[in-house]
Amino acid sequence: SVAGLRNLLESPRYAAFTQCVLVISTQPGEGKTISSTSLAISHAQTGKKVLHVDFDLRRPRLARIWGIERTQDRSFSHVLQAANGGARPDFTQLVNKTEVPGLDVICSLPPDGISPATIFGSSPVNDFFEWARANYDRIIIDSPPYGIVGDVVSLAVQADSVLIMCCPDRTHFKPIQCCSRSLTEAGANILGVVVNDVEVSNVSAFDPTSHRRYGYGGYGYGYGSGYGYYGQEEIEKKRHFWQIFKNRKK
Repeated sequence: SVAGLRNLLESPRYAAFTQCVLVISTQPGEGKTISSTSLAISHAQTGKKVLHVDFDLRRPRLARIWGIERTQDRSFSHVLQAANGGARPDFTQLVNKTEVPGLDVICSLPPDGISPATIFGSSPVNDFFEWARANYDRIIIDSPPYGIVGDVVSLAVQADSVLIMCCPDRTHFKPIQCCSRSLTEAGANILGVVVNDVEVSNVSAFDPTSHRRYGYGGYGYGYGSGYGYYGQEEIEKKRHFWQIFKNRKK
C-alpha cells in the first residue's frame, strides 16, 4: 500500500510538487508518524536521497523509532532556537544516517523555555527548507497534529504539498473538512487523505454504514485526491443502495 502511494506521488501528475511532503493528522494516534516513516523508507528504496524530519517539536518521536540518541547540540528545535536572529546554522550537523541506504533523519527534543510556534515562524526555518531542497530528492516531514496546535499552517505553506492522515476508528469528518479548508485558504497544496488501519477482509468492506471496512484486501491504507470522505448526499445514496442489496440477499 505504501509503495502504491509512493508511486502515485512520483507519477507525472504529482511529481512536480512532491519533493517536500508534509504528513499531518487532525489529532494524535492516527498513524501520522509511522506512515511518514514508511513513506520515507519507500522513497529511499527507489534509490532517491531522502530526508525524514521530525517537526513535531512538542512530542518528537522519530529518535525513538530509529533508535537515535538525542542531545541538545543535535536537536533540531534547539539548533533552530539558537540560530534565531543569528548566523545560518550548519544543518548537516543534525543529519543522522539510518540503516536504510539513502535515508537520513533529523530528530528533535522539546525546546526549552520557548513555544514551538515561535520557532516555526523564525527565519532559520526558511533557511532549513532551502538547504533541504538543495541536498535531497525527497523531504518527508512529520508534523504536529493540526487539531491540537496551529503550527501546521506555517509548515504546510513551506512544504510543496500536504497529506492528511486519518484513522476510521478515531477520525471524524468535520476535523478533516476544517483542516483541509483552513490549509487551502492559507495557500497549502492538499494532495488528499490517507486512510490508515483499514480492515477490508470481506464484502462488507463496501458497506457505506461501516466505519472501518472499505477498500481491498487485509489491513492497510487507502488514499484519494479529494479532501476527505464522501459528501452527505452521496453517503445517503450509497446507504440506500446497500440496503436494497441486503434486502435482496435476504
